Amino acid sequence: MDQVYEDIKQAISFIEKKSSSGYNFLKYSTSFIFTTENQEALNKVLAYKGKDVLSVASAGDQYLAAVYYDANKVDLFDVNRFAYYISYLKIAAVLILDYDEFMNFFVPVHNHDIQTKFWDLKTLKKILPILPNDVSLFWKEVMFRVKTNGYGNFVSPSNIYNNMMSVVQGVPFYKSKKEYYILKQKLLSRDFPVFEEVDLASIGNKVSDKYDILYLSNIVECMVRSELNTYYLRSFSLEDEVEMKKAQLICQQVEPLVKKDGVVLFSYRANSSRNTATDYLYNNELFDVHILPAKILPYDDFCFEVDDVDLALTYKPNKR
Repeated sequence: MDQVYEDIKQAISFIEKKSSSGYNFLKYSTSFIFTTENQEALNKVLAYKGKDVLSVASAGDQYLAAVYYDANKVDLFDVNRFAYYISYLKIAAVLILDYDEFMNFFVPVHNHDIQTKFWDLKTLKKILPILPNDVSLFWKEVMFRVKTNGYGNFVSPSNIYNNMMSVVQGVPFYKSKKEYYILKQKLLSRDFPVFEEVDLASIGNKVSDKYDILYLSNIVECMVRSELNTYYLRSFSLEDEVEMKKAQLICQQVEPLVKKDGVVLFSYRANSSRNTATDYLYNNELFDVHILPAKILPYDDFCFEVDDVDLALTYKPNKR
C-alpha cells in the first residue's frame, strides 16, 4: 500500500497548489474529468465491436466508450497516476449510481457555476464499497481534502469541456438515460480493467500483448508541446521537426503492439479543420486524417470562435 499513500500525498500537494504539472505530462499531473473527444464519431472510425483495445486511461471515458461499443478486452495505460483513480471512480460510479445521480456527482457545471453535488461526499460513500482497496483509500482521503480545501491544481472543474452541454455531445451514454443503463449492464459483466502506469515514449518496453486498437488520444501532441516550450522564440519554426521526431519514436514503440489488421488512433485534435492543421502530423503519408463533428462547442475558453470540427489521425502500421 506504499504506492497509494504516496499518491495521496502527491494529490494533496496538488490540491494545496504546492505542485503543478504545467505543460508537462508526468507521473503526477493535473487531471481531466471528461474527454474532449467525440466517442460516437470515433467508433465509426475505429469500429470497437469484438476488438481488443489498449487505451489511454485519462478520465475513463475512452474505456467506457469501448465497453459501450462492445469491444472485447480493454486495457488501460497512463503516465499519470491520478488517471488510474479517476477512471476507476467513474467506472464504479456508473455501476452504482442511477443516471441523475451520476450526472450530478461527476459533471461539475450544469449551467454556469460549479454545482454543489459535484464529488459529493455522501454520494462517494455509495461508491466506495465496490472500489479496489487502494482506490477506495485514495478517494476517502483526497475527496475530503478537495471538499475542504478546493480543487487547487488537482483538477479544473470550470473548464469548458466539463460543462453539461460539452459532456453529453458525442457520447450517447451521457446524453441519454436509456443508453446510460445499457452501458451499466455491459459493465456489470466485466471486472475493473488492467491499468499500466507507463510513459507512451517507452510503452513497448512494458506492454507485451497485441491489440486491434491502440487509442493514444492527444498524447503525441502534448509531448510535442512540452518539448517546444523548452525552446526560446524559435518554437514555431521547430514544430514540424519536433513532430516528426516524436511521431517516429511513438511509431517504433507501438508497432509491435498492433495486430495484423490493427489501427492506432495516433492523435486527436479538437476544434481544428484541415485548413488550420498545416503542420507535419496532419500532412504526411504515414497517417490518415478523419474529419469528425466537434465534441466541444466551437468557442474556446475565451469565447473566441474556433472550428466546429475535430480531426482524428489514424495509423495502420501493417498497411504501409
